[in-house]
Amino acid sequence: MNSLFADAGNLMLIGMFTVFCFLLVLTACVSALTHFTAEAPVAAETPAASSSGQPSSEQLAVISSAVQQYRKSKQ
Repeated sequence: MNSLFADAGNLMLIGMFTVFCFLLVLTACVSALTHFTAEAPVAAETPAASSSGQPSSEQLAVISSAVQQYRKSKQ
């Protein structure tokens, strides 16, 4: 009976060691992949502001058109 418990304990330790080693290898592989495949951050393009700080005539036309449509829908 003691031999069966010894064999069971031995098998359990071998299994736990195998799973632990597999998880270590898996973690190392995932870390390596994220390190080697990391993309460089892309700078977002910001629209150039006008020198006077005022909206352009095109922007004013779009804004006034949107206001007119809003007022028509509220009537």
